[in-house]
Amino acid sequence: MIKLKGILKENSALGILPSSKLMKMKWNPLTEAEPMNEAYIETIDGDGDIGAAMELIEEAWLTWGRGPMTEPKDIKPAKKELINYVVKWLNKELK
Repeated sequence: MIKLKGILKENSALGILPSSKLMKMKWNPLTEAEPMNEAYIETIDGDGDIGAAMELIEEAWLTWGRGPMTEPKDIKPAKKELINYVVKWLNKELK
């Protein structure tokens, strides 16, 4: 932290300071996401139905990716769209 204060002091003399919004951020990449232990999933998916459904989605994704009309530039936006679709569906259906 001392090093950061020194850098800020030097840059303030030059008139170069980070925005106040940036200075107030308390983001820590090490604590951004909690580890997932999947304990609930193990109890919910007793018969393996959720795992089987995930495998069906994966197989559909791989089949689409190997398809003749799939362009490399389509992969990233399609992945984002699929994930958003699944999350939206789950949020709507799971009450």
